Amino acid sequence: MYFQLDNLRRCMSLSIREALNELPANLDDTYERILHDIPERLWRNAHRLFQCMVAAIRPLRVEELAEIITIESGWDAALDVLQDWRPANPEAVLSACSNLISITIDEKGSKIVQFSHFSVKKFLTSDRIQTSDVGNISQYHIALEPAHTFLARVCLTVLLRLDEKAVKTRLARLPLAFYAAQHWVDHVQFGNMVSPIQDAMKSLFNPKKAHFRAWIWIRKQSMENIVERPPPPKLTPLYYAALYGFDDLAKHLIVTHKENVNARNSNKWTPLHAASDSGHVRTVRVLLDYGARMGARRIDGRTPLGIASCNGHLKVVQLLLTRRTASNSNVRTDLNRPLYLASKSGHFEIVRLLLDSGADVNAQDEGDWSPYQMAERNGHYDVGRLLQDRGGK
Repeated sequence: MYFQLDNLRRCMSLSIREALNELPANLDDTYERILHDIPERLWRNAHRLFQCMVAAIRPLRVEELAEIITIESGWDAALDVLQDWRPANPEAVLSACSNLISITIDEKGSKIVQFSHFSVKKFLTSDRIQTSDVGNISQYHIALEPAHTFLARVCLTVLLRLDEKAVKTRLARLPLAFYAAQHWVDHVQFGNMVSPIQDAMKSLFNPKKAHFRAWIWIRKQSMENIVERPPPPKLTPLYYAALYGFDDLAKHLIVTHKENVNARNSNKWTPLHAASDSGHVRTVRVLLDYGARMGARRIDGRTPLGIASCNGHLKVVQLLLTRRTASNSNVRTDLNRPLYLASKSGHFEIVRLLLDSGADVNAQDEGDWSPYQMAERNGHYDVGRLLQDRGGK
């Protein structure tokens, strides 16, 4: 209705009756007409804007979208050169599809770009637009995986321009830097890990370059509270590769850069702890293949098996148990605390697996609570019945 009223608003009074007769019958027809009216020379920019708005993890600011439009998708584009391509008025890049998007002001006073109606996004990602017989509007269809892949490439392009010269004053001239630092992983995990992305990730995580330090510096910060220069990172590139489940990257860091697979942080977390905590079974396998210690304990005493058991990552638990059995380690003693943690969290299949592997059903943890008592206390009655059937009390 908004789009139809807007069309009438633009008409002279003498042509209103004619305009009424030509109004589209429904929203799909309205959107088709708007897309059809976009000049052919502007369709690529319009499609790129729609791509970004559909896949963005959060609503993008005007200047962030303008930055994306000016960035080449290739990896050789020099950001300093691209800055010369930015329009004096960032809102100018939105003109190609102004009827389908709107600008609002957020609580911080920033101009945010959104679709004019939630149904616009649904239409652009639907099968209906692909089968439309109106002109060539099917070219505006947005597939989610390519959209996320494109944004991943853009984000990594920006981050690879941050180096030892990265300081707070320079960040102010890079509108997309904070979004890229905070959300590139989301786009990589959703999109397709094509070769250019894998190569860019290897460059970003290269411990010999400054890109990694700069990314860690701003990934959880804002311009208001960031320090002037990036401090040395507290965690290794391998730790973050394990945390996010980048198994090929983890292998690359171990083999090519000789990263220590058992390096610990101040809380005694290792990369294997990080991968087990997040449930990345393929990354856990890579780390184990290169000598990660399964018995390493965090500062709270939890092993990777304990963490995976507590968080309900069944496949990781299965892999760790298989490797422990193959190495002829003393499984029974090491399984007791994981059993307690799995019972406390109510993970039925993991509890059964640990019991089948030899965990002591009545082993007690802090406060002299048994796995059965803890399961019952937290309302996991199916787990409690299983433990009771196995002799728990």
